[in-house]
Amino acid sequence: MESIALRPSIATNYGTETYGMEEVARFLLAKDEDELHKVLERNRVRYIIVDKILGDLPMYAKLIGNNSQFFVERWNPQVKKTEYLPAPETFSLISSRLFFADGSLAEAAGIQFQPVEGVRLVYESASPASVGGFPWEIKRLKIFEKVEGARVNVRGVPGAVVNLSQPIETNQGRVFVYNNKKYFDRHGMATFKLLYPRKNTPRSTGALESPQITSNGRKQAIQVRDSDISTGCTLEATLAQ
Repeated sequence: MESIALRPSIATNYGTETYGMEEVARFLLAKDEDELHKVLERNRVRYIIVDKILGDLPMYAKLIGNNSQFFVERWNPQVKKTEYLPAPETFSLISSRLFFADGSLAEAAGIQFQPVEGVRLVYESASPASVGGFPWEIKRLKIFEKVEGARVNVRGVPGAVVNLSQPIETNQGRVFVYNNKKYFDRHGMATFKLLYPRKNTPRSTGALESPQITSNGRKQAIQVRDSDISTGCTLEATLAQ
């Protein structure tokens, strides 16, 4: 796969290339990972550049005939004017989940961000984004990489919740915890993707510790090598009683 980024205007290994705005719109408005990966594969995309997204969503929606309402009107009596606030649906988009929550399971101000598997944060800008209301820092520009990731098959109690967590440090020194949550199926199986190699230089983005899985009061650290992540290796773990 070529080192190509998805953006209206991008720089590739072969010079400047412009993608059709419709393809960018399909990425920005994707709600599930099947949609996301179809766009990435169709355009041979490896890197995703995410910066300003919210204000342009209505324009991109119009391009592909999407009738979703991404903003709601609210009268602010203090300043005596109408404000336009993001609708809950806006934060369900994969592009929003990457930009605001780094693709991790997270919650802020009643907004639930679902995790994104298959892409990882590799770079963020030093400057912060001009958004408020979040208990964590959000950078103005972020770059994500499509990655195979190691698969870990976890065995546990059918129907029980299983959580995965791993502290990540970005190239800017910001630390966040990548969280994911699943339920064991009727066979007592749940599968996660491990996306982040160990942080190896101060200016890289990587894991500070091994990923940890927990369920029903039991926990286990997963020993994963960087080569397992790059080659898509499958690992096994158990949290069965």
